[in-house]
Amino acid sequence: MASWFYGPDVSLLDCLAYFFSADELKGDNMYSCDECKKLRNGLKYSQVTELPDTLCIHLKRFRHDFAFSSKISTRVQFEEVLDMSPWLHQDCSSRERTYRLSGVVCHHGTAGGGHYTCYNYNPTSGAWFEFDDSIVRQVDLATVLASEAYVLFYRKASQGMEAIRSEVCRLSSVHSQTDSLLRHYIANSWLAKFATMAEPGPIDNSSVICRHGGVRHKDRKSVV
Repeated sequence: MASWFYGPDVSLLDCLAYFFSADELKGDNMYSCDECKKLRNGLKYSQVTELPDTLCIHLKRFRHDFAFSSKISTRVQFEEVLDMSPWLHQDCSSRERTYRLSGVVCHHGTAGGGHYTCYNYNPTSGAWFEFDDSIVRQVDLATVLASEAYVLFYRKASQGMEAIRSEVCRLSSVHSQTDSLLRHYIANSWLAKFATMAEPGPIDNSSVICRHGGVRHKDRKSVV
């Protein structure tokens, strides 16, 4: 009966497949060829060359036709884990391609007015919470997956990085206990990326190194 009111259900994978599908260029939308200097028919593809650490997917929930606006209430089914491999370019620089759901924004109401709520995952406690103005309550994952999503937030997953962070914490603890003379110069900005991102990249100390190659005096104590 839900399909009578909301239309047929579609999945997030259906939406992504449609977004990345080939777009035929013809008629008034033909492209100008650089070789022959003429308008030609063709196909246009979109592919991802680099994946962000946090993937934000904004679903089109509102339709505007001249002076009339309406809300698109089609149910979009989404899962906790999202694999972006099918839509990557062959030269994509990202190694990690799997995401895990971390947040959902929902809109309740019509195009003329409504109310926003959201769900957020707490990685420390491993629990989901619903935020509705001043009301916060813990919910299960099934409740989140059944919601009418407007904006989805996926965070890149990497079990390898979790192991590396644990090893770094262990080594740091060992050096502190043995009163080691070893000192590391690592910028706080990169340490924040290391603690939160699945692919922080190589160590970047450009924020604390002056253009002559030395450590800036005012930041020296903070980076030792």
